[in-house]
Amino acid sequence: MIPLLIAGTALVAPLEATPTDDTLKIADYVNVASLRVTHSFGMDFDSPGQGDLDFTNLGAFAMLGQVDLPGGLTWLPALSYDLSHLELDGAHPALSRLVPSLERPLHRIDFYNFLIGQGSDGWLYGMMITPGIHSSMDDIGSDDFFLSAAAGVGYRFSESLILGLGIYGSDLANDPSFFVGPGFLWEIDENWSSFFYGTRFVLRRQLGDDRSIGVEGAWNGGEWATEYAGRDAQLEFDSIRAGLTFRQRLFDDVWLDLAAGVTFGNELSFTTDDGRGIHAPGVGEAEASPYVRLGVTVGSW
Repeated sequence: MIPLLIAGTALVAPLEATPTDDTLKIADYVNVASLRVTHSFGMDFDSPGQGDLDFTNLGAFAMLGQVDLPGGLTWLPALSYDLSHLELDGAHPALSRLVPSLERPLHRIDFYNFLIGQGSDGWLYGMMITPGIHSSMDDIGSDDFFLSAAAGVGYRFSESLILGLGIYGSDLANDPSFFVGPGFLWEIDENWSSFFYGTRFVLRRQLGDDRSIGVEGAWNGGEWATEYAGRDAQLEFDSIRAGLTFRQRLFDDVWLDLAAGVTFGNELSFTTDDGRGIHAPGVGEAEASPYVRLGVTVGSW
């Protein structure tokens, strides 16, 4: 299962900075675009003969605009695409015939709709509705469509601190589950800042205007509808990553984004739609392993 930290607020996802005055400026809060590649190396599975697993994810995200609505509301549509790949190595020969079922390309397309607003007394509120497709694209059916939603409230205690609380609903169309959790933005001083929302925590230190270093913790993985032996199946990879980050301004508001660290809590499950587990190589819990990330982000258009 996705850990409880997925339940951060809709209000502060996907925030990447903290406010500088009492006016909510969307450009201060979001990366309007990003392109990142993350690779987790050689996770050895606990069961003998299962081999080891590499996980690679290419993710692209872009805000599509900002629409001011009556009542002080703002609609932020966004689109993301993730291409993931699982690579299994060293599995027992008796299980090798099942490897192609796991090593197919895995696609995730999400259309985010953020609706946010603020009151005059420091309260902030928001919601998110996200339809999408999470699938290996073998044969598109109802299980391939994914719908999630979230709602949250927050309070600006000062110009440097916002605290929030939200509820997140996952896979509402097929297998609903709900999570509740906090989120915050904290500009500690002129050099240090920290934020936690959704599945990500970051503590960052500025090194002048053009670079920063930090530490991060985040959920890492995905869930996809696929097929096995002509039957509908579900493939899910759960992992948590923790590591060091480095950001360098390339030009204007375009940044190089680097990270490296360790993944842990790694687990891969492969089940049919009736919940029965499929015995395949690389299915089960795996040991900790290193990861790296390389990306480019854009802070404003």
